[in-house]
Amino acid sequence: MKKIICIILAFALLCVPLTASASVNVYSDSKSEYFINGDDILMYRLILPENYNAGNTYPLILFLHGAGERGSDNTKQLNNCVQNIANCAPNAIIVAPQCSEGNQWVDTPWSNVSYSIDTVAESNELQMVMMLLDKLKKEYSVDKDRMYVSGISMGGFGTWDLITRHPNTFAAAIPVCGGADSTKAEVVKDMPIYTFHGEVDWDVPIAGTRAMVEAIKSAGGTKITYTEYAGKGHNIWDDAFATTGLFDNLFKHKLSDRGIIETSSEASSEAVSSEISSVAPSSSDVVSASSVETSSINNNAPENGFIVYIIIAAVLIVIAAVVAIILVAKRKKN
Repeated sequence: MKKIICIILAFALLCVPLTASASVNVYSDSKSEYFINGDDILMYRLILPENYNAGNTYPLILFLHGAGERGSDNTKQLNNCVQNIANCAPNAIIVAPQCSEGNQWVDTPWSNVSYSIDTVAESNELQMVMMLLDKLKKEYSVDKDRMYVSGISMGGFGTWDLITRHPNTFAAAIPVCGGADSTKAEVVKDMPIYTFHGEVDWDVPIAGTRAMVEAIKSAGGTKITYTEYAGKGHNIWDDAFATTGLFDNLFKHKLSDRGIIETSSEASSEAVSSEISSVAPSSSDVVSASSVETSSINNNAPENGFIVYIIIAAVLIVIAAVVAIILVAKRKKN
């Protein structure tokens, strides 16, 4: 009987570490939602920390996907890097919007090594992303002092674009194989930036990243970290996000370190917000919902394996305790 008790207790104790090591599955453990502004819709996935508590505050990471993940399925944007981010940043709120097919985060050809934000207006997609961030800051316990943005390829362009247009929103950034307006280096010279590019990238020329890095350094910037992968092409994001200590270093940076108190973005909407717990709207629904600002789908509710493990462990511990009490009682009687 003693051996049985020991086995039960050992199994119960093993259940607790299992819960701590269980990682989030970004496909099943994220909220599938959408944001509507006028006739436009922005699909996005939202990943909350496993033990999210509204009484605490959490850093937020915005991830902008590449061109191959565009669409309206609200899934493809999870295919690259998001799982890596979730694994490395389990205590962060992660937001992954999806750019619609045929559109871009930045309205400039990717083959261009640079562009001018003075002549290229902020895309409708990024304007909606900024409105979405304002919405999330109101609805969730976001640490406004620790908001970060990262993106790959087309999303690398988007990352550079956002931080140069909205430097007072993001504490730090990770643009990967993107392009930027190097004439705006002064705006972000004091922002911690971790940027990556492959030396022989034929899709997005490395010259754009090199020019921006050099411009930031020439402006007196000392907080930019540039990693160039010799002999590698475009798809270097897995290497970039596997960089040792990348996210630990990222989370050390705060907006207030630069003497900035974050405020809501200039982008806003006077439309009425509404919660819709149904399937995603069709194109005709979007047009007819012009007065709705926000909606959400919760079809993919998180599978809370953590709670299941805790319940199993608790039950086993109770059983072991009851058996032990019975044995003690029998011993006293004898």
